[in-house]
Amino acid sequence: MSAPRLTTRPPDVIHALCLAGLSAGLGWSAWSGSYTQLATPRTLPFLILASLLVGCLAVLSASGRLNITSRRLKSTLVAVVIPMLAVVIPLHSAGAGSGFDEYAGGRAIAITTTNGEGLHGLDKAHRRITISDDEFADWYETIDHNPSSYAGYTVTVTGFVSRDDVSDASGSASSAEFMFSRQFMSCCILDMTPIGFTSSWDSTASLKNHQWITATGTLTERQIGRSGHRHQGMVLAITSVASAQAPTGYFYQP
Repeated sequence: MSAPRLTTRPPDVIHALCLAGLSAGLGWSAWSGSYTQLATPRTLPFLILASLLVGCLAVLSASGRLNITSRRLKSTLVAVVIPMLAVVIPLHSAGAGSGFDEYAGGRAIAITTTNGEGLHGLDKAHRRITISDDEFADWYETIDHNPSSYAGYTVTVTGFVSRDDVSDASGSASSAEFMFSRQFMSCCILDMTPIGFTSSWDSTASLKNHQWITATGTLTERQIGRSGHRHQGMVLAITSVASAQAPTGYFYQP
């Protein structure tokens, strides 16, 4: 007895085209690197795998093997078209210099060291560190892991002002303190968060939240953190500030 012959109906074709579009969108996002606007490079293997699997489903649908009904097609259109648009439409179309692009621009920069190995800008003779834009997180991690080695160093660095999670000894926000930050992504854009140096400046009130500046200051060890969670940490005691252009790039742990 021969197996029943498969027939391809209009819902199968439409379903296959939707899946093929999503597969192509995922593949293009992986090839072009635009996916880094939504997730870190660690997700690239999963993105490629998803593109291949969705492509296989498109082939099965086109052959009539999935037996797509009109009712199933409607739910598929919602589930497929929205993700396809999310990976194809650039997030920066709203204009550079605002929102996500202001802090990151879809450019992923890996954190590669916590011991200063291979980093630039260190002048041991004059106890100075000039931190380049792409080495912000590497230097932050190095100093944070080895605070006593860099206490007293003069640092020049560019970042943005963030007043979240900065407290004085009473647990309330200190008028002189702020977080000197760049953006860090753990997995995807939804967990984007500022990381950087707790900083102190007498004229902090003149700075706007999320304002980009280049600052020079001295690293000093003292108690930082919220009331009940105080710990010894490094504070950048700022002596001079200048306005700065926002560099592109967010940081991630590979």
